[in-house]
Amino acid sequence: MSHGERHALHLEKSLPIINEIGAYIYRHKSQATPLSPIGKAFEYCSNRWRSLQNYLADGMLEIDSNLVENSIRPLALGRKNYLFAGSHSLSRETGMLPKTLPCFTVFFATCKSHDIDPQKWLTLSCLK
Repeated sequence: MSHGERHALHLEKSLPIINEIGAYIYRHKSQATPLSPIGKAFEYCSNRWRSLQNYLADGMLEIDSNLVENSIRPLALGRKNYLFAGSHSLSRETGMLPKTLPCFTVFFATCKSHDIDPQKWLTLSCLK
């Protein structure tokens, strides 16, 4: 679907549901005690209401971040595996990774999503 078609679909299918949920929260929020589970849920949702509706503004936006999370999951799992480096000196060196890992995670996830070989890209970039 084009972004315009997705936007129209979001408005047709999601907007009535979002409006219904918002009306329900507005009607019932004052009846719930603030520290009850439902009161906390109403407060949480109310505080993020505008952000929840952002995806309705543009067909390019997703309602969730599942695609991004799935693309970086292998890298996050690898981060756990760095704990078992194999030797003391190697574990000291990989201990520096957590400080720089977010940059590498984004880099490798971006390369993967664009079907780019990161080693080849880095090699060519360093030669320039």
